Amino acid sequence: MSTNDKIAELVHFGKTIRASRKSKRITLEELARESGVSKSVLSQVERGATNPTLSTLWNIAKALSMDPAELFEGDRGIRSRMAGGADLISVAQNPVIENSKCKYHLVILNEPQFAGITELYHLTLKPGGILESNPHERGAKEQVTVLKGNIEVRCGDEKMRLATGQTVRYAADIAHSISAAGKKASEVLLFVTFS
Repeated sequence: MSTNDKIAELVHFGKTIRASRKSKRITLEELARESGVSKSVLSQVERGATNPTLSTLWNIAKALSMDPAELFEGDRGIRSRMAGGADLISVAQNPVIENSKCKYHLVILNEPQFAGITELYHLTLKPGGILESNPHERGAKEQVTVLKGNIEVRCGDEKMRLATGQTVRYAADIAHSISAAGKKASEVLLFVTFS
């Protein structure tokens, strides 16, 4: 995905969210309260000035009573099946983002109220798959642990190759990506923290 495509995607997310919020006559303060996402981050998202995490977008969409799939043109989008009060939650009950073009399957594992604070994902990459991210908010960090296969993590100009069992931590407030390296699918746990 080119830089122009990434910028267009951020602008698309922002316009879609702003249009939905305005049509429902919801203020930024009200949306912040309902979504658990700060007013300043919401404002940046609506302007296309920040790259929100998928969990943050999911919480915003849910707070606006939107189908989160509306934010992801061309993808199968997010499917959400919430657990009925049980403490044990299977992977199938968590929100899922499937991107067939970029060949990844991302399961959001954290509780919605932690979006923008600490976020946990299970990422599966098919051969040739890649999850690219523009910079998140200042101070954001990511930790990737490889559960299966081999991956390459790019953080700014630096590239790191990891195998099963290895972990890397890096700044997520610069452009970064996680891609499958090799001819087999890879699985990772992705942990994102915000300062």
